[in-house]
Amino acid sequence: MKKIFTAALLSWVLLWPVNCGNHESLFPESNPPELSQEDNFGAKIAVIGDTRSGGDNFKNLENDIADIQPRPDLVAHTGDIINDPGSGMEWEGFKKDASLLLDHFPFYPVPGNHDVEDQASQELYQYEFPAPVNNLYYELALGDVLLIFLDTELPGEKEKIINQQFDWLKNLLEQEGPNFKYRLAFLHRPLFPSAEHQGQSLDKYPELRDRLHQLFVTSNVQLVFLGHEHIYDRRQVDTVTYVTSGGGGAPLPDDPRAFYEYVFVEETGSGLQGYCFSVDGDLKDQFTIP
Repeated sequence: MKKIFTAALLSWVLLWPVNCGNHESLFPESNPPELSQEDNFGAKIAVIGDTRSGGDNFKNLENDIADIQPRPDLVAHTGDIINDPGSGMEWEGFKKDASLLLDHFPFYPVPGNHDVEDQASQELYQYEFPAPVNNLYYELALGDVLLIFLDTELPGEKEKIINQQFDWLKNLLEQEGPNFKYRLAFLHRPLFPSAEHQGQSLDKYPELRDRLHQLFVTSNVQLVFLGHEHIYDRRQVDTVTYVTSGGGGAPLPDDPRAFYEYVFVEETGSGLQGYCFSVDGDLKDQFTIP
């Protein structure tokens, strides 16, 4: 098993099965609730995805994340950091554009299909990041929150979580999962896509997708962050809340859920409070994981 790292040690739908539970989008169309006034006391996580050399939109989101109060303990990225897999020039450009995040926050991404498409681009991705990120799938502990980062882009295993990775995940959740109050997962391709990538996500292999989803359910993984689709969406399937955050700078589709955004999650006395903010600073959605 890969070693669990603590924050103190690291200064860093829809091809839907009939019986898979509620799949209605929970994203409100208007009048989102106000920010909670509770004092925060635990984990604080900023999430962004699908930046893909996003120019000014990404830079504005980056500045907003850097200004969050209370300050995030880390920044998670749901994949598609660059545009062209294997491009060393684009990786250099990202490090320059994202210097505010990389220099001031622990940064934990998962690979996207624009980051990795074959063994060579995977090796370059691993070269760009230190441990544990270069393990491709990994976990870390942030107080009483277990964060699990999965790889949907392994050569020969794209659009699947199978074989050694699935066994590792199952073992982690069985052995370490019960020691944490909250369990969060991050991966690039959605299990239950609802926009432009239906049939190009984990739904391409429904039986394998359902096996992963049921593992999340039985292991009490409460919250899963996804990218790949350039929208913001939140939906609950059985006991799992799935949040797609793919509006980090890549081109947007013609979809009312498509806008440039990031998500901030903080642990409070009422549970995990999640907020989606647009690039204009508007609160677009708010949710609670008890």
